Amino acid sequence: MPRRAFAVCLLLAVTAVPALAQGQRDRVYFRDRATGKEETTDGDVTDTPAGVKVSAGGKDRLIPAMDLIRVDYAALDPLPGRVASVQAESRAPADALKFYSDTAKALQANAPEKAKRTTAFREAYWTGVVAANKDEKEFAAEAKKAADKMAAFVKAYAKSWEQWQVARSAARLYGELGDWTAADAVLKDLGSVADGPAELKLDAKLARVGYMLRAGKYADGNSLLAEVEGDAALTGGLKDRVAVYKAAFTVLPPKDTAEADPLDPQQKKKVNPTTAVAAIEKAIAASKDPVARAVGYGVLGEVQLAHRQFRPATWSFCTVDAVYPQDADERLFAVLRLAKIFAITGDKEGDKNRAEQYRERLPKVR
Repeated sequence: MPRRAFAVCLLLAVTAVPALAQGQRDRVYFRDRATGKEETTDGDVTDTPAGVKVSAGGKDRLIPAMDLIRVDYAALDPLPGRVASVQAESRAPADALKFYSDTAKALQANAPEKAKRTTAFREAYWTGVVAANKDEKEFAAEAKKAADKMAAFVKAYAKSWEQWQVARSAARLYGELGDWTAADAVLKDLGSVADGPAELKLDAKLARVGYMLRAGKYADGNSLLAEVEGDAALTGGLKDRVAVYKAAFTVLPPKDTAEADPLDPQQKKKVNPTTAVAAIEKAIAASKDPVARAVGYGVLGEVQLAHRQFRPATWSFCTVDAVYPQDADERLFAVLRLAKIFAITGDKEGDKNRAEQYRERLPKVR
């Protein structure tokens, strides 16, 4: 969960203070799927469970929930206040978190619901940022606290666009902590939203499949995949991801041969998953969706790692990290897996262990 940069926003906000209370439009921060870069757009925002509709210059634009980062609502000024919030977020994560925690406590019971929701969202978000920057000793406790706060937000605001981002962030934190049950629970809540758009609900279900695969719950993942496969809304990149998971589950759990593993004679060598690997690579090549490709290489790495094919798995996870970083789940787990692989192989770059290099990168990709 990387920290956002708000220096430009701060400059704009400070020079426009007199206009804050009158005539200022909402500002939407989102990530462009094609480039992976943050963008902003101004207009009159209408919230929907699918995302936000931005009206400007007589034109409407729907920005999907999965691409949104935040919305600054002009009508909420000064609750929490664009200038104050931008200034807080330009400082250290702990300062931003304190700002939103204090704002949440100061809100009156009759404050606008949107003000309560926005403040709760930003407080949950910055709790996660603070956790992400903790060292290895403190991370677990702080990450659990952040994930729990995010999961509570999802339950409290089950019809807001923010729940999609918060739930996915919570699941990643739970997954990194190895609490796969909690990760699945928050994603299940997300996929059960009554008014949620079909695409996002399918996305949540497929995310659950990915978490089940990583948790080693192959039968459960395969069963859920069968449910998703029959959905009429399954198209494009979502359909490509199904093809990847289907191929992976044909060889998971991995089967043993009668030979000893050359890397560890105490274990059996695994049956080479040649056919499944070829099927996954074919699905990746056929997809035009960068997220589906990220999932494809991430799952390919998981299959190779499960079969103790460390070098091929390294290349697969490196491809996610360096070439297809658009999916936050896949990138985080790729970095975690690379740290694990290099801890096993003992690879070094100069005098430094490569496992440690990847562990140091975790705060940047959380």
